[in-house]
Amino acid sequence: MSVLKETKFIMNKYHIIANKNLGQNFLVDDEIVLGIVNVANGF
Repeated sequence: MSVLKETKFIMNKYHIIANKNLGQNFLVDDEIVLGIVNVANGF
């Protein structure tokens, strides 16, 4: 499952609505997430 689909699933399951005015943003791009993990692991 992609990060975007998983995030939407969890938000719907728990009735969560993000409010950008409160700075609530989610990183949902699979390639960016993978890149961050790779950098953190030293690759």
